[in-house]
Amino acid sequence: MTISLSSFTTARNRDGTYSLTLAQLTSVFLTEIETLLGPRDSKFTYVGLEIDETPNASPRIWFPYSGHPVRDQGKRSKHVIIRLTEKAQTDANLAIWQLARECVHLIDPWNIDAEGRPTNLLEEGLAAWYQHTIVQGIPLDPPYAEAKALVDPHMPNLATAIRHIRTDHKIRIGDIEDPDLLMRHCREMDSKIAENLCLRFSSTEEQS
Repeated sequence: MTISLSSFTTARNRDGTYSLTLAQLTSVFLTEIETLLGPRDSKFTYVGLEIDETPNASPRIWFPYSGHPVRDQGKRSKHVIIRLTEKAQTDANLAIWQLARECVHLIDPWNIDAEGRPTNLLEEGLAAWYQHTIVQGIPLDPPYAEAKALVDPHMPNLATAIRHIRTDHKIRIGDIEDPDLLMRHCREMDSKIAENLCLRFSSTEEQS
């Protein structure tokens, strides 16, 4: 199977299939993640992928301004874009790995500027766990590895718990702050893990 690292260029293969693009993989990942965590927040519209060529940029989701992106510096829109790093242009595994994590953030998109605070360890741990199910062997930076380590022992039961919390209690992943709520839905989780997962995520990197 061939992978096109352009999200919009594909070609017909000899067997009649088409080369797999990052856009197609986004659809695959979102389908899997919505099955795990419940439907994504329909107030937000995913509008596509782009590559951030800024040196040392991190993969992330971001929210463009309403209207013209250069002239209008006013209200952020409900549109969401995934940004991958420059290195992802030439490394298919890296591109897929980054994309998988950011697709988790499309479920309950968290705009750190609008929220005034980062998301929680729970969301970042879920995102790191999912990307590791897609591509192994790429090391995580320590804050993400620590968040993943909290999530790992409780999957997939934790995913089921999150799905119920989101659908039954109408609480976004990043707004889950009550350890008791987590433990009620994920009964094997101890209080210390639940408390840590509800903490705000802190990283030296830009929120991703």
